[in-house]
Amino acid sequence: MQPMWPPNLQVLDLAHNKIHSLVMPFPPKLQRLNVAGSERLSDDVRPRDWIEALPLTLRELDVWSCFLDDRVGQMLVAAKERVGLTRAGVSRLRVVTDAKDKGKPTNGFATETVAALDAIVQM
Repeated sequence: MQPMWPPNLQVLDLAHNKIHSLVMPFPPKLQRLNVAGSERLSDDVRPRDWIEALPLTLRELDVWSCFLDDRVGQMLVAAKERVGLTRAGVSRLRVVTDAKDKGKPTNGFATETVAALDAIVQM
């Protein structure tokens, strides 16, 4: 079953849902995707499918408190690189991984992965 997204949908907020996976294809003009607090997303056995399907128009992806492991974190780093940089060398995609002010991290990303995801400017 294919989703019937509105063709001009730019913001999709699926935060705090009991979803195990994300339905593709994503809206072609999607700019913000929020799945924060969707803890069961960590049960997805094929996260590469939805990560590689993220549109190049995406500017913010919030995966805070999804309990994703470092393997998924590395896939998100690759997605961030695929979306690319602005002319000024700034990453086009912001990936929100953890709320810095809420204490303990909720994703199992290695320190290097978090640094790569948090990087604003890529060298």
